[in-house]
Amino acid sequence: MDKKLIALAVVAVFVTPAASAGTEVYGLAHVSVGLVDDDDGRANQENTSTLLNWNTSNIGFKGIEDLGGGLSAIYQAEVGVDFSGGVGGPDEKAEGLGKFRNTYLGFSGDWGTAIMGRHDTPFKQATEKLDPFNDMVGDYGGVLGRSVSGSHDRRISNMIAYLSPDIRGFSFQLAYGLDDTAALNKTHGSGTTEDQNADGDGDPATGPLVSAATQESGALSVAGAYANGPLYVVVAYQSIFEAGNNPNTLSAGVNDDATATRVGAGYTFGNFTINGLWENIDDGGVGSEGGNGGHDAYYLSGVFAMGSTAFALGYGVADDQGSEADSGAALLSVGVTRSMSKRTRIYAAYTQVAVDKNAISRFNYGIDEGEVTPVTATNIAGVTTNATASSLVLGVSHKFSSK
Repeated sequence: MDKKLIALAVVAVFVTPAASAGTEVYGLAHVSVGLVDDDDGRANQENTSTLLNWNTSNIGFKGIEDLGGGLSAIYQAEVGVDFSGGVGGPDEKAEGLGKFRNTYLGFSGDWGTAIMGRHDTPFKQATEKLDPFNDMVGDYGGVLGRSVSGSHDRRISNMIAYLSPDIRGFSFQLAYGLDDTAALNKTHGSGTTEDQNADGDGDPATGPLVSAATQESGALSVAGAYANGPLYVVVAYQSIFEAGNNPNTLSAGVNDDATATRVGAGYTFGNFTINGLWENIDDGGVGSEGGNGGHDAYYLSGVFAMGSTAFALGYGVADDQGSEADSGAALLSVGVTRSMSKRTRIYAAYTQVAVDKNAISRFNYGIDEGEVTPVTATNIAGVTTNATASSLVLGVSHKFSSK
């Protein structure tokens, strides 16, 4: 039987009784089409293409059960949905249901909320509202949160998290990602080609498994915020444990944690909203800087709302990486959004990213497409000039719910 039909049948079996039992079935259909130009800095290598992107489209179900005494059980399961039918990113399966998104089980009460599962980190969530292009082609993820050890704007598995209640405008979130993946705590020798890591994906290892007890795969993420009327202020910190250590080689690196710190604020006055964000990325010794691989990044944005239409502007800059000259990037996004209803909106946006020549072969700067692999002007070795990437997109999104 066709795998797609099986998936649809499974969804139908669980969704119908769930809706009638009080569980909310919800989701987001978000599709955009755009013209993307990618000039990687090499002569006669400029590429122009038209892409249909499914962005952060998803479907899920969630619910709450009153346990008495002010305590409730909460649950949620959410999965990405490919509305384009094309090839998704490395973390998303194309042509059907993708990877699990925010999925958890927990408890809530007057004391706050505690959950266990897979979820966006507090570091990622706390500053999303400062980006008017969040989860769209051209959001600040093109230049912010980027490091040679991966993006800090991430969703992690094996998470235990606590979310505080609002206390006179103050709140905080704390999350810890457990080191619960044995395969990541092994490295390989040489001489064999079978699937030594026993993860069932058939990828050949370079050799027999060797213990690497110092390699961790967990994370710590914390964020505190103050929201009072038109003012929003946030501070966030995140550490990806020993991200400088490569679990697939014997020559593992310096084992430093990869850390990131953010401070941001937003203020609304009348029809205008202005936002600012600063971050510092410390790559923990990964790269050629010999442990001095950190850099600062900045983001400014503004929104002017006029009835059901909003005009947005965003500008971000990533400084040079450590002592490496010409290794930064800059992003500019402009867009207009019109709300057709409470659940449906249409938009148009233009984004351009400029990437310095020494960042091209090592950093994943580019045009971020939400949950799908970024269209980047990066990872091209031997380029001696700067690179640019630009996109012009038209999109529509619709939120749906059984309630």
